[in-house]
Amino acid sequence: MPDSSDVPDTVSETLVTALKEAREGVRSGDVATARERVDVAERIIRTQLPESDVAETLTFGLEAVDRTAADEPLVASEYLRSMVQLLTE
Repeated sequence: MPDSSDVPDTVSETLVTALKEAREGVRSGDVATARERVDVAERIIRTQLPESDVAETLTFGLEAVDRTAADEPLVASEYLRSMVQLLTE
C-alpha cells in the first residue's frame, strides 16, 4: 500500500473532506454532488501532489468512483472509504 506520509497535512485534510463529502453523496443517491467533490479531489491531486504512488492510487480510485457512482454506489462508496483510510492512517 502506498505511503501517504509525504502528503502535506493541509492537502490531506482537504482531500479527506472532499472524499468524505463524495461518499455521503454516493450513499444518499446524490451522484451530482459526489461527482463535483470527486472533481475537486482530482484537481487537488493534479495541482498539489507530486507524481507518486499515492497520487496514482488516488487517481485510479477517483476514476473508479466516476464509473461506478450511479450504477454501483456500494462499490463507489468502498473506493472512497479506502482512499480516506489511505490518507488518514
